[in-house]
Amino acid sequence: MGVLSGIAFIIISLFIILWLVGKRRFGDITKELSKKTFPFKDFIGIGLLVLEIIQYPYKIQYDKKMIKKFEGLYGTQKAYEYYKLYLGEKITFCLLLIFLFAFLSLIYLMQSYTSSYQMVDNSFFREKDVDHLIPITMVIEDGERKIEEDINLVVPKMDKSLEEMEKRVSQVVDRLSSQLEQMTTLDHSIGLPKVINGVTIRWKSDNPTMDHSGNIHFDQVPEEGVNIRLIATLTYLDYSDTLESTLRIMPEVPKEKSLEDIAKEVQEGLDTGRYTNEKSIKLPTSLSNEGVQIYWKERSESNVLQFFSFGILISFLVFFVRDEDIKRKIKKKDDAVKLQFPDMIIKFTLLINAGMTTYSAWNKVCMDYVMNQQNHKKDMPMYEEMLVTLSDMKGGVSEYDAYERLGQRVSVREVKKFSNILTQTLHKGNKDLIYSLQNLGQEAWEERVVTAKRLGEEASSKLLFPMMILLIIIIIIVMTPALMSLNI
Repeated sequence: MGVLSGIAFIIISLFIILWLVGKRRFGDITKELSKKTFPFKDFIGIGLLVLEIIQYPYKIQYDKKMIKKFEGLYGTQKAYEYYKLYLGEKITFCLLLIFLFAFLSLIYLMQSYTSSYQMVDNSFFREKDVDHLIPITMVIEDGERKIEEDINLVVPKMDKSLEEMEKRVSQVVDRLSSQLEQMTTLDHSIGLPKVINGVTIRWKSDNPTMDHSGNIHFDQVPEEGVNIRLIATLTYLDYSDTLESTLRIMPEVPKEKSLEDIAKEVQEGLDTGRYTNEKSIKLPTSLSNEGVQIYWKERSESNVLQFFSFGILISFLVFFVRDEDIKRKIKKKDDAVKLQFPDMIIKFTLLINAGMTTYSAWNKVCMDYVMNQQNHKKDMPMYEEMLVTLSDMKGGVSEYDAYERLGQRVSVREVKKFSNILTQTLHKGNKDLIYSLQNLGQEAWEERVVTAKRLGEEASSKLLFPMMILLIIIIIIVMTPALMSLNI
């Protein structure tokens, strides 16, 4: 069914093989993933398998930059593994898009291959200002062989001025004169064209040996042959002209035609308008006495190639655009941290003011959050980062390094400042720790107000489009009865 169909079939087959092998190879890893974090976790094995096949090093500058971002989202320990899964999912999503475009292209090609044409309505195209090309494929078979020929049907535009009509008819007259001069002697029937380039042609013969369609009755042809005079009346809208020619008809010479000869004959018939009338082009399904079948199909490979190329381009764009999703997640987390930080810093300051050490206060805040999670089960990024820091300290990391890592992971200014205050206290001692925390808490509250106001404005702007649609619907509902009453 063509090169494009073969390419689409190979792509679909490769995708299915990669999916099956990837699912078997990485099924244990992907099974534990969250559907919320990795929506395509059922197919992510495809991307991981591709990365494994090409032995991707994860050491280029892009990787380092992205791993740094993932540290801010998932922590230092999980950043590398989550980045590998993210990259695998990106590749999977791109390959999935290519698979879908290949699948749709293959279905379209199969439909166009099985669909056949018998008549093309040319009345619509003739109203256009330019000639219209209809690309189709002719298939001829005789039971033993089959050939395909690509054909461009030409539907001419409609000329309406007198000068244009005269020019068009004159061109057809010259064309017919040239063709008739080349066949002054005939030993086989010809198809006299009825329409050429929109010009209607009516034929008349002074001898019944040839009828108005060009069919020769060889039983009436003497051995020495016979001369006939053909008169063609050419009409285009309101303009007409005539053409006369003399032909000599000789007895028929039997000749076996190949499929290529038949294809050439049909092509000539289409070029001369043998199958065309004013409203349609009736495509032949057989030729008399030739014992062949002819059917027609849409030649759509060029359109499908553009469609498939567009799909590949989209998949490449998606590969890079998906990084914006990570930026949005980081921004969303930073906004959540800014909103949660003031409450946390107040609790922490009160516990320090009550005489607790920084570690004890940290542990107390984290444990309260864990207890609260058992009832509400709502993730709070600020406290989740504190849990990561607490886990580092329990795992053998010093308090100083744990607090410093917190400031490196989280890009929010207030958290970095909080980290600096704690590390400075541990390193040099800070008798003004409570005062510093209170000032930081005041700054955090002010930042929270600004952040809440900005998020509120963003939410209202998102509602603007649905409100406009609702307004249009209301206007239609109100105006329809009024317009109907006016019979508009």
